[in-house]
Amino acid sequence: MSNKETVKERLKRYIDYKEISFRAFSLSIGMSENYISSMRSSAKPDIIHRIADHYPDLNTTWLVTGIGDMLNTDNNLNQDILKKTAKKNNMSIEELTSAIMNLSEAAVINARASEMNAKANIINAESSLTNSKNMERMLELISKNEKGEFVKQIIGYDDAAQAAECADAG
Repeated sequence: MSNKETVKERLKRYIDYKEISFRAFSLSIGMSENYISSMRSSAKPDIIHRIADHYPDLNTTWLVTGIGDMLNTDNNLNQDILKKTAKKNNMSIEELTSAIMNLSEAAVINARASEMNAKANIINAESSLTNSKNMERMLELISKNEKGEFVKQIIGYDDAAQAAECADAG
């Protein structure tokens, strides 16, 4: 069936699939609003190129010959997008692919850095909590007037009497 259809019939099938009007399709490719209606059985190559530029999911091989699927496979579409993007940026496909890989690696590095930052923030929060608890304990000891016990814990005296003397001296 597909091979006996004309380009016009296949194009109409695609437009129906996209659920757009013939008028909207015609205008989107820079043609008059009644282009599809007035079209003969085929289309000139420059029109096919316009269609391909505006509708990259349409398999132009299918449109012209009826061979293959109406829609590009993901791989074909990705290659098409790569080619157009490379050309638009005056790059080779290899240069563009390399740039994409570099950006992907940078994204992974940024994600890892964010993860490490989050872990550091958790450690800082835990450290702040420990410092708060230590401060509360110090205030508790000071408020109980246990100078010797407080100094002993702060400077590490083993003898409570020595610690008390040091506290009295200060």
